Amino acid sequence: MPNPIAWLVLTLIIPFSFYAVRRWKPLKAAMIVIVGSAMFAPSHTGFDLPVLPSLSKEVLPQLMMLIAFLALRRQALKARMFRGPEILVLAAMFGTFMTALTNGDAITHGPRVLPGQTPYDGFVDAVEILVAWLPAFYLGRALVRTSQDLRYLVRFFVLAGLIYCIPILIELRMSPQMHNWVYGFHQTDFIQTMRYGGYRPKVFMRHGLNVALFMTITCLLAVIMYRSKLRLRKWWTPGRAALFLFVIVIFCKSTGAYFHLALVLPMVLFANGRWQTRLAMGLVVIVLGYPVLRANDLVPVQAITDWMSENVNRERAISLWFRLYTEGEILLRTRERLWFGWGGYGRPYIFDEVTGEQVSVLDGYWAIELGNRGLWGFFCVFGMVCWPVVTAVRKLRQIESPVDRRIVAGVALLSILYVFDWLPNSSVAPELTFMVGALAGAVPGILEEQRRAKRRRRRERTAAVREGRRSRPPPAASETEPMARAGPPAEPADG
Repeated sequence: MPNPIAWLVLTLIIPFSFYAVRRWKPLKAAMIVIVGSAMFAPSHTGFDLPVLPSLSKEVLPQLMMLIAFLALRRQALKARMFRGPEILVLAAMFGTFMTALTNGDAITHGPRVLPGQTPYDGFVDAVEILVAWLPAFYLGRALVRTSQDLRYLVRFFVLAGLIYCIPILIELRMSPQMHNWVYGFHQTDFIQTMRYGGYRPKVFMRHGLNVALFMTITCLLAVIMYRSKLRLRKWWTPGRAALFLFVIVIFCKSTGAYFHLALVLPMVLFANGRWQTRLAMGLVVIVLGYPVLRANDLVPVQAITDWMSENVNRERAISLWFRLYTEGEILLRTRERLWFGWGGYGRPYIFDEVTGEQVSVLDGYWAIELGNRGLWGFFCVFGMVCWPVVTAVRKLRQIESPVDRRIVAGVALLSILYVFDWLPNSSVAPELTFMVGALAGAVPGILEEQRRAKRRRRRERTAAVREGRRSRPPPAASETEPMARAGPPAEPADG
């Protein structure tokens, strides 16, 4: 049970959001509240209100920041809502009502009866999608509209990663106890923190996997800063920060983080923007096509697990095999209601027909979304977060500045890496969703910057030409009136 400090911190997010909007610049305020809450607010704690989802640190900070901006500084939001990729949020909300209409029947598994869906369930699910996905993504798109905004976002994430290294090092030495010391309980079973003969830190996040993903993203952003020759701090140069964060990622003891580093680090360190965007598009195709690949048995599950057992770790191989096997079972069940899924109350899961106990556990967010909301919900949510990546890849050549091209290509690659992690895990994080939304706002914003600069230069050249004509001295009289000074020609005298 959370202690009073946990509830106090969660409550203070509400007034602090309004204070931040009043006190700081818009982008700084949003990142302090959203990223700071993800890093230090209590996990698995939230206010349960009717209709709304649990107002936990994954929902409350981004929701309060959107309300604060709309109430106090609406002019700071430089993009209209639902005029970008977040239009797919409305499509996903429509899908929840279709899910409710197609799942009105109750399901019986031995002594367990799972109720059917009602229109009220569809409404509640629609509100949950709106509150969980819209604020962070829209705020990122509306607040990051220039190249300087995007550079500030990258710098902020790197500094946040360096700050988070302090509690991570404490937990590596003292065991993962920070959340228990401050908020009175552990987020997960302590046995899950034991990895490779040591501890896997989880600090104040939901799981050690979330910490590993966050630190991986910050490490790779530091590498992008190093390649782009951006400044961080006087002593903490991007190169030193990247090296230090790389060591911390290794200490996070996450096989997925190691795979992400092996896949992306060489690209952001050595490759140019073209190759980075090619890898990004390849990951987009894998993410959106993964359900089709799994449905047609095109993912070599046995070969992958055998390779991991021989080259990585037998325990990790068994864990991965169990995940993939469970996903296969859920995928077979999802085929029965492919378009709009099975809805809530655990209806997509597998249960023991004798005892009624749930025997399937899902880790991959793609399988959770596909089972609950079908292909419609899957493509709406995954399409929204893949849209900015595709747009960045298509318009990268139009960006004139080499530094901006490198940053945009790198952020696009890390954005799809965040989504790619949803295949084995359910590591949805509002601070990283904010980063994806920022990519959606930065690319058209940078292109608009270029157009404004061209128009400004054109006006300056036109004004200079006009000013030059006005200031040009009049022609000399000796050049224009030679005949006037000499007088009229003399008439010939009479002979």
